[in-house]
Amino acid sequence: MATAQMKEHENDPEMLVDLQYSLAKSYASTPELRKTWLDSMARIHVKNGDLSEAAMCYVHVAALVAEYLTRKGMFRQGCIAFRVITPNIDEEASMMEDVGMQDVHFNEVSKHQHVRTDAH
Repeated sequence: MATAQMKEHENDPEMLVDLQYSLAKSYASTPELRKTWLDSMARIHVKNGDLSEAAMCYVHVAALVAEYLTRKGMFRQGCIAFRVITPNIDEEASMMEDVGMQDVHFNEVSKHQHVRTDAH
């Protein structure tokens, strides 16, 4: 239903981002899908010149990856490391460890590559 609404509102960037945020939030238990929607939101913000909003999406992506790596014992701090940027980052701590996490392939290298790639 949300994807049908996105098609309907493709020329309304604010509504489109709101719908994508809802989808990203609904995928708290599936990190890769949450990341996909956060990345999509960031692209819309960049397209519309809302660079601070895009940056915030990427902060959430980085926090999501950090939280995942922490739960896998591969990273020390998790999303808490990003709380100094925004208290909203606590959304990433609500990641549920269920079937959706078994297919995730985040690692320390991909986390750094993503941040460097999107910084350009």
